[in-house]
Amino acid sequence: MVSAHVPGDEQTTIGNYRKSTMDEAHLYTVYDAPTPANGVMQWDLMHIDGSRLGGGSKRVVLRPGESVKQKTLDLHKLFKKTSHDDVYVRIALEIDSERVSEDTVFLASPRFMHLPRGKVRCKVRMQDECTAELTFSSPVLQHRFAFDVGGVDYRAIISLNCIRTNRRRSRSNCDVRRRRRR
Repeated sequence: MVSAHVPGDEQTTIGNYRKSTMDEAHLYTVYDAPTPANGVMQWDLMHIDGSRLGGGSKRVVLRPGESVKQKTLDLHKLFKKTSHDDVYVRIALEIDSERVSEDTVFLASPRFMHLPRGKVRCKVRMQDECTAELTFSSPVLQHRFAFDVGGVDYRAIISLNCIRTNRRRSRSNCDVRRRRRR
């Protein structure tokens, strides 16, 4: 699993302006599988408009029961050019070329971010008579959303944070399976 810690604080100053000391992000891997593995941690600094401001990747060794700080992002220079309210970090972990964890890290309180509104589209592809694959897409970042399949008793299998951003498009896949009646 990937995780992040953003140390610092945000204070309200004269005239209700905010001053932030959150100028770095520590990126971690947390591994609880019984056998060691090798993986790749990736990170992208993103502007709220969808443009990529930077990023990178690092090969990591994952050992059972370990939580390791893999990278510290120094964001001081970036925040001289743009606001904390307009930047977020996407982190991901791949093992054997399969994405096993990803997350979005906001560098400001979401209520102050200029999160764009956008419609979410859903495509449904039946895999068999009891399983469907839903693909959600949006032209803007959709950090979280909820959905319901009316009239169907189901369970959804979704990764912890399954939305991937690709420039101006967000996508999410999940399997929806009809629960068997007992």
